[in-house]
Amino acid sequence: EVIDYVGGQKDLMKKVIRTVGQPVARFEEDKLRILRALRFLSQLGFEIDRDTQEAMQLWKHKLDQVSMERVRDEWGKLLLGEHRLKALELSDKLKIFSVLFPQWTFMPLQYRSLLSDKAYEPSVLWAMWMLIHLKERQSIAEEGLRWKLSRDLIKDIIFCYDQMTHIREFANRDAADFAIFMGTTRGKFAVKVYRNINRPQAERWKSKFKEASQYFVDGKLPKPVVNGDDLIQYGMQPGPMVSEMLHRIYYKQLKEGISHKEELMKILAEEEN
Repeated sequence: EVIDYVGGQKDLMKKVIRTVGQPVARFEEDKLRILRALRFLSQLGFEIDRDTQEAMQLWKHKLDQVSMERVRDEWGKLLLGEHRLKALELSDKLKIFSVLFPQWTFMPLQYRSLLSDKAYEPSVLWAMWMLIHLKERQSIAEEGLRWKLSRDLIKDIIFCYDQMTHIREFANRDAADFAIFMGTTRGKFAVKVYRNINRPQAERWKSKFKEASQYFVDGKLPKPVVNGDDLIQYGMQPGPMVSEMLHRIYYKQLKEGISHKEELMKILAEEEN
């Protein structure tokens, strides 16, 4: 037996989202419910009751009374929902978007092309969301801090921003070099973001991605055979040149399938001579 005092079953059948009782009273109790209604819309695809919408618009400016951590979590869930485009459009119609992102431009065409018909990892989606709107490194850092994103995620997003041109150039570079970039945690993350945020351009180097993937075994690159200590013992002075040489040697290890340290060091000696 289901006891329903508020008509919830009827609303579920009609696919309607509404507050229990007076919307203004519910939003006065907790302003975050404004975003929660949008989040439910994003997840379920239901319609929000007209009175509830009017109260959401009336109370939207009170969202600044809610901790940014709670706002961030609700907005993140909204962005992950299957019906996020519908929720984003309503957030703009009710002027909630402009309250949350006062310096940003609402861009429905970009949202439809980038955020539709696909499931994303939360961190990848946050990176896309920031990079769609922000075109300056400092702005990404400032907005990331304002939204209380983790410092690691902010660094990852800034890395994506810094590497976008570099990633684009991989279409014309050797697959082993691309594999080395993808073999790092941040490199792999940046490639995921790039492939989603630049879908038409990404098709140009789709074959390069497949070539690079062949160097991976069970999702990982082979460990470098030569390390920094080996080069220092060889006679190199500690510094940037060691890092550059390690990259060159590791490239040869992957490209030529060499697994013996002595052979790689021999190649190094031949190059220097």
